[in-house]
Amino acid sequence: MTRDDAVVLDSEETADEVVLMKDGAGRVIGIEILHYRPATADSRVSVETVAHTAA
Repeated sequence: MTRDDAVVLDSEETADEVVLMKDGAGRVIGIEILHYRPATADSRVSVETVAHTAA
């Protein structure tokens, strides 16, 4: 999942098998969860987002 207008220039896999996709400035613009399998057919994933505005 990435922002619609973003161009992925770099990616980094974390220890928890999550890939962070980054733009040219190094900001995270998307994530990919590797090997995700829901426990049940109706399982859902919750994602918390935090936005920081320029000061």
